[in-house]
Amino acid sequence: MAFAGIILFFGAEFFVSKFTNNSEAIYHGAIYLKIAALIGPIYPVFFITTAVFQALKKSIYSLYLSILRLTAFPFLSLWYVINVRGGNYNDIFYTIMATNWLMGLAVLFFIPFFFRKKLRISFKKLFVF
Repeated sequence: MAFAGIILFFGAEFFVSKFTNNSEAIYHGAIYLKIAALIGPIYPVFFITTAVFQALKKSIYSLYLSILRLTAFPFLSLWYVINVRGGNYNDIFYTIMATNWLMGLAVLFFIPFFFRKKLRISFKKLFVF
């Protein structure tokens, strides 16, 4: 995934130009592809944690995670960037990327806490071979 992201990031203009000759569309499409390449590596964190919560019959945590990640944080951060900071078109994509990465890192810090407090399982017990 990281290798494909690197190819997508550096070849964004090339890939978009295969679908159109419009320079404005190529410019904006390349911006989107570059941001998508940078967002891609954090998505598996969300997929895996959602699966863990559902497997442990704690799917309410998946619901809370989805509400925060897909509605609350993007709405608040986009409102701030657009209305307070006067952000432009590019800033919308960068804001979505930042909110996804911040939420992904928050989830990575929450999972060990969840295992220790709710399940009374330490990481040492999980990863001893």
